[in-house]
This record gives sequence, structure tokens and C-alpha cells, in this order.
Amino acid sequence: MNQKLYDARHAQLKPADAALLWRFTQAYRPHDTPQSWQELKAQGLERVEEENMMDLVRDQFEVSSESDT
Repeated sequence: MNQKLYDARHAQLKPADAALLWRFTQAYRPHDTPQSWQELKAQGLERVEEENMMDLVRDQFEVSSESDT
């Protein structure tokens, strides 16, 4: 199924239909192998601390509550 969708990228479609399907054909295209963490680190990238979703929601609620008063 996925390969068939990607192979349909050369089909003759109306411009509007092609625009709607473009994201899907790009999602199913062949992708490069992702780089390992060691390779990314060698390029100077640093690990990002994970954020707790509940903390983000709580912080947003506190900011909106303060602006209401």
C-alpha cells in the first residue's frame, strides 16, 4: 500500500488534487537512515531535556489565570 501511494506521484492529477496528496506522497517516499546519537554529538548537537507535559499545562494555566485577574 505505502509503496503504491509513493509510486502514484507521477500520476496525472489536477493541480488541486496533487497539492492535497503531496504531503502523503512525501511521507511515504524513501528516507535516508537517521544519524546515530554519536554522529549528532560529533556535529556539536547537545541532548535536550525532556519536558513533562503536565508541567507545561500547569504553567500555561497559571499564566492565563494571572492575566484574568
